[in-house]
Amino acid sequence: MKKDAASVNMGDSIGNYQDSCDIAAMKEVLLHLIREERGQMRTDYKYLLFTPTPSTGKTSRWECKNKNSLAVLGVIKWHCGWRQYCYFPSCPAVYSAGCLDDISDFIKQL
Repeated sequence: MKKDAASVNMGDSIGNYQDSCDIAAMKEVLLHLIREERGQMRTDYKYLLFTPTPSTGKTSRWECKNKNSLAVLGVIKWHCGWRQYCYFPSCPAVYSAGCLDDISDFIKQL
């Protein structure tokens, strides 16, 4: 069976991509981009990406990730004492005013 050039190139690209990235993480990112396209809620920002994580309670939990490396920077979850969603950093990091605005904007959607 003869393959056309597009399928060969696509296969090569996928193979190289699998070698360099975490496929599960990219699948998660793509699913959330599709949801965003449908107008559900904004999860993709200039430098940050918010992805849901499994939650056992009534409230949702979201990971805040660096968009380039997909490293988890923190978690947004319900804070019982304040009765609102809050950002909990998971590592020491420096945030610009723009990144803090993006985190705030995302929390306001919840």
